Amino acid sequence: YILWGFLPLSLVLLAMRGLGAFYFGEPVLHGVEALHFAALWGLAFLFVGLSEEYLLRGYTLYTLADGIGYWPATIILAAAFAYGHSRNSGETRLGVIMTGAFAIFACITLRRTGSLWLAVGAHAGWDWGQSYFYGVADSGLQVQGHLFNPRIAGPDWLSGGPVGPEGSALVLVLMVTMSVLFMVLYRDSDAKPKESQAVQA
Repeated sequence: YILWGFLPLSLVLLAMRGLGAFYFGEPVLHGVEALHFAALWGLAFLFVGLSEEYLLRGYTLYTLADGIGYWPATIILAAAFAYGHSRNSGETRLGVIMTGAFAIFACITLRRTGSLWLAVGAHAGWDWGQSYFYGVADSGLQVQGHLFNPRIAGPDWLSGGPVGPEGSALVLVLMVTMSVLFMVLYRDSDAKPKESQAVQA
């Protein structure tokens, strides 16, 4: 499930590289130090994925959906998720829209599979790939202990600018594409998660 976050991020960065807006750079960590930070950030972002998905796509979504319907609840909680990220000091309008689009994707995966596992994995894999593996900014913040030392070029709408990939229009296109693709691939698998399923990651 982590690959649902890590691989799409990799594809976006490869596309940016092809367009001359992103350069992967060289590894700045090696050996035991690289493994140490890989594990450290892996645990940190697994916790982030679990906590945020439980909070907004777990019992909260189930309870709200029980009252107003699944898709209206999805829109409301996606807006709440985007608003929460808008308070990050390095965030931009495009980046906020992208986080809302990810929230909708996560709700689609929950609806189709009846489980939060995929959403948690995609969330953690995306954040780990950004902050540790590729070393790009996340909401304008580049963490210590990242594997590569990349650089960006070109217009902010393409590269994401100081926000990181989440500020790129390519990522918004990616989120929409992933959502549509998932609904097509799982079109006969509408699980309509019960409470016990919705709160389990």
